[in-house]
Amino acid sequence: MFGVLAVVALTACGGGGSGASSPTGGPLVLGASVAYIGTTNACAMQPANCLRAPATAGNYVMLSQSGNASNFQVSSADPTVAGGSVVMQGPGGQGDPAVALVGYTAGATTLTITGANGATASLPITITTISTLTVTLKGLPTATNLRFLARAPAGAACSGFQGGYWMYWTAPASGSLTLRNFPAMGAGTLSQCVFSTVEVVVADAANRTLADKTFHLTITLGHDNSTTLVVP
Repeated sequence: MFGVLAVVALTACGGGGSGASSPTGGPLVLGASVAYIGTTNACAMQPANCLRAPATAGNYVMLSQSGNASNFQVSSADPTVAGGSVVMQGPGGQGDPAVALVGYTAGATTLTITGANGATASLPITITTISTLTVTLKGLPTATNLRFLARAPAGAACSGFQGGYWMYWTAPASGSLTLRNFPAMGAGTLSQCVFSTVEVVVADAANRTLADKTFHLTITLGHDNSTTLVVP
């Protein structure tokens, strides 16, 4: 059975702003100097038990030049890691061009955006993943549901994401559940936004708590951080 993803409303960590663009032909300036993404597009290829937490799978970087998507080109130094395309963020899908970033696998690459008159700008991107997070329940035969809270560590300079994401899932009959594309960090411009603290709450059919355990994961930027948790 599939679980339900519930999200706590959060404020994005960094990112580009909006507003009037420069006329086409002016300097090409990006709304961010660097980007971090905490999940990939893996859910499109493997939907079973795959998470799509908002503010982790994508990021938009504003462009200073005006125009439409055909006025820009985006290339990646390593297209197997990440790529991007230009989308319109303005009303009705017109104006306010931005680069929509897409991560494919853990690693680092640099996007080069080319605009009017050959003007270019570079954007380093780091993709950090937890491609699989396996939870094994020990001695909890009446467990019916699991609740996960992924959040940034206390004291991290990422206040917008310290509230984290709650995720609800059906307890596995086999005693073991593997979640795919678990969020490693929030998309944005800050490397501190790692979701290295994971709380797992196990409850029965009457919603009585059977176990509540907090794990502190080691998240290495630019790498896959697949892990296994045992509760209790």
